[in-house]
Amino acid sequence: MDKKIILLATLILFSISFGYCQDRTIKGKILFQGLDPYPGVLITSNDSTILDTTDFNGNFSFEKTNYISSIKFQSVMAQEENIKIIDSCDFYNIILLNEWTYDYTSMRRAKRKLARERKKLLPNLYVKAYEDKKFDSSNCNYQEYKSFKRG
Repeated sequence: MDKKIILLATLILFSISFGYCQDRTIKGKILFQGLDPYPGVLITSNDSTILDTTDFNGNFSFEKTNYISSIKFQSVMAQEENIKIIDSCDFYNIILLNEWTYDYTSMRRAKRKLARERKKLLPNLYVKAYEDKKFDSSNCNYQEYKSFKRG
């Protein structure tokens, strides 16, 4: 009887540990502000490990492990984008905006201005991308509108 309980307990422990260690594939599509596919975007994890680079059609794919909690999208001429990975989503639709520079302005003021422009542009761009069938509506749309507080 005791051997059966010990065997059952070890079996349960091994099955739980294998369940937590399983990886899954994260996929997505990246468009530029003009709603064109964006090739060559570098995708890195939260510890700066390179995960993938988008192909000519803006698609990417990588294996998510337990230590990856967020991903970063970096490219020339586009604002850097950080996204937290959520468990219920395996395919991400991302729109990268143009990188803006502001001369003769403080960094804090420039960040606030970028946040306002971003808040205005992104929702309309997503609507247009869905209308033009650039994105599939069954996929996740998890892109935050960052706001910077005064103070």
